[in-house]
Amino acid sequence: MMLLIMSLNVVAIGELLWDYLPSGKRLGGAPSNFIYHCSKAGSKAFLLSAVGKDKLGNDAISQMKEKNIDSNYIQINDKRTSTVEIKISDGGVPTYNILDDVAWDYIQINKENKILINKADILYFGTLAQRNSYSKRTITKLLSGFKNKKLVVYDLNLRKNYYSKKIIFDSIHNSNILKLNLEELKILTNLKISVKETKEKQLEYLLKKFDLKLIALTMGEKGSMLVTKSEISYLPAIDVKIIDTVGAGDAFTASAVISFANGINLNQIHHKAVEIASFVCSKNGGMPNYN
Repeated sequence: MMLLIMSLNVVAIGELLWDYLPSGKRLGGAPSNFIYHCSKAGSKAFLLSAVGKDKLGNDAISQMKEKNIDSNYIQINDKRTSTVEIKISDGGVPTYNILDDVAWDYIQINKENKILINKADILYFGTLAQRNSYSKRTITKLLSGFKNKKLVVYDLNLRKNYYSKKIIFDSIHNSNILKLNLEELKILTNLKISVKETKEKQLEYLLKKFDLKLIALTMGEKGSMLVTKSEISYLPAIDVKIIDTVGAGDAFTASAVISFANGINLNQIHHKAVEIASFVCSKNGGMPNYN
């Protein structure tokens, strides 16, 4: 599905978990989905996360290795491995029941993590892994100061009440690429981080306010937008038979970011991202086989 282009070191920080879907148990978590699709694009993929000292944790690490994700930075602690119960609507849209106080809420900083971050070309993080002050502190310390040196991707990925205006504001401030969906754009407006305007004006406002290089907005069946300081691209959604949309946005982000890092033009970036997201929608789970 994706072209093999310049190999990049990509590090994602955050949740590694098991999604319990109607179709069965599948590995997931936005950072994990993202890094999986980066690996499929030919990048060297590293996940900084944590699992518990349990069978689910062992199985998660084993599967990440099988998927060609470097698992040396997946920590093991005394908390339980995360699981999420997912219900899928008739239209393939998921709802999530996420457990609290799990392994990835306690990601630690160490010398190896700092070395990994320094060697990365692209860094990725989201909101959910910052719900606990422990992992939030780790993410903030590891990522601060890199905005002007690397591509730093912030996936808004808002779930339940696991966010605050300060977390969102600081996270966008520390990044240069922002991924969000239509509902999340409305939340930014309600929090007065963005302004009440057309979608295009809202995204342009965010670009300028936070000095971003790229914003990716996914809108489900309404399509998607990519915006830079000089261009705007809109594409409708591809008509496919939707199995579920779990991980489609993560795949879209991975494709767009890797292509952007390789200097591909915005139109090509967008078409490629829509193609891979549509492929994921037609499969079960966020990490389908590409074969």
